[in-house]
Amino acid sequence: PPNRLVLRFRDGPFAGRSTWTLTPEDGGTLIDISADITSTDRVLGVVGQVIDVGAGHAIILRGALDGLSRALDARTRWLARTLPRATPGAP
Repeated sequence: PPNRLVLRFRDGPFAGRSTWTLTPEDGGTLIDISADITSTDRVLGVVGQVIDVGAGHAIILRGALDGLSRALDARTRWLARTLPRATPGAP
């Protein structure tokens, strides 16, 4: 199955490309995200040379992915409780 997603984007003063690589690991999935983002705004371009914008983006993205993980874990637990259990020998 495909394990890589490449996105090109333009959102407000930002444009770039991000690559998401998915790798099965220990019963779950490891997500590796790399991004190349530039600003089309001159002021933001100068600010980006002084402030590590990537670090701030990484913190925000980590929070989003942690929230997604919690939601998926909760959904998996709910499904495990809700779905009927298989009966040995049943068709």
